Amino acid sequence: MMHKRALAMAAVTMIAGVTITIGSVGPASGDDGKHEVNWVSTSAVSLVNFPQAFIADVSRCHFTATGEVEAPCSVPVTSSAGFDVTFSGDVTGTSPSDENTVLSVGVAFNPATLDFPFVNYQSYHVTVAGCGTGSVMLRFDGNLNTPASTWQIVAHSGRGDLTGISGKGTATNTLDATGTRGQASGRIRCGKHHDD
Repeated sequence: MMHKRALAMAAVTMIAGVTITIGSVGPASGDDGKHEVNWVSTSAVSLVNFPQAFIADVSRCHFTATGEVEAPCSVPVTSSAGFDVTFSGDVTGTSPSDENTVLSVGVAFNPATLDFPFVNYQSYHVTVAGCGTGSVMLRFDGNLNTPASTWQIVAHSGRGDLTGISGKGTATNTLDATGTRGQASGRIRCGKHHDD
């Protein structure tokens, strides 16, 4: 059972440790009030320290004698404090690791057939060039059997100057012994005070 738990934690860490540095915010083509965004993400969460950063609860899962999941099961993940990441570039600030919420579905834990869909909500306290300073919540959707995911700003989650901000896009992430890195792109619209 410990092996299954460690595998689940490793898999969840691949997506749960994502933090954003947005770069190159500029007007998008067309005049819809949106800006193109591209970012590089970094996190101190690595294959070495993931058991301390993210704890996957596989107690809802039932396994066969060979270790396969009998039926898809919910796998909530608890995030630990102390793994915050600092942003640089056109977005500066932090994403506190203990404000990260992940819910996954264990379909198959075997590395050869890994099937682990996830939804990750993460809070960001940032200054966005052209938009202002505040907090916002992002949602990432993906599956740990691929490095690709999608992201969107959770509606009505912007605070401060980021009130009314919206946007969505795609991301790719990698996890190794030195940390988590990702790249993302998409489009955002600043809050109501910046649309004029």
